[in-house]
Amino acid sequence: MNRHSKNRISNEDTLWEKRGGRNFRKDLKTGKDGEEIIRKRLLAFPSVIDVRDISNSKRGIDDDIDFEIVYKDGHTSTVEIKTDLMAHSTGNFAYEEYSHRNPGCFARTKADHILYFLYETGEVYVLNPVKFRTYISEMKQDKQRARYLRIRATGMGEGAFGYLVPINVLKSTDVFECMFNAYPKAKAA
Repeated sequence: MNRHSKNRISNEDTLWEKRGGRNFRKDLKTGKDGEEIIRKRLLAFPSVIDVRDISNSKRGIDDDIDFEIVYKDGHTSTVEIKTDLMAHSTGNFAYEEYSHRNPGCFARTKADHILYFLYETGEVYVLNPVKFRTYISEMKQDKQRARYLRIRATGMGEGAFGYLVPINVLKSTDVFECMFNAYPKAKAA
């Protein structure tokens, strides 16, 4: 590897990180922390008997799935978790379409649901990934409607591109399935 190559597992910051952007290693840790918070919350639901972390398995990696949830009635579902540290203040979901010329997590996940976790508030939005992809495709075709709804294309850090979608706009679509709080006891206090 020459000295100009960047290994994302290395401790060397990229130029983007040195200029004050997010830090890849911190983003990974934040994501793992968010996954653990969500795993514990899911296990507290009476209908759930197990939450299996499959993120590092062949299926988890190939299909971009974090957890398989096992319910008391025997059925299972899969989820991809997105932990966001900015949505509570921006009011937007960040739909990552591409990351380093590869499909982003929203564009490639085969999970049954995306759990979009607003870390600061504890809000967890359950989204349908197939319908979300269709919705973004429709907005790309109807730029006037996208502009009216304030959905906009944007760079999302080094090598990533996607769309900012207002949370309130998406909540009024069939992409939005339901919502729960990851910190239920903190909100009740």
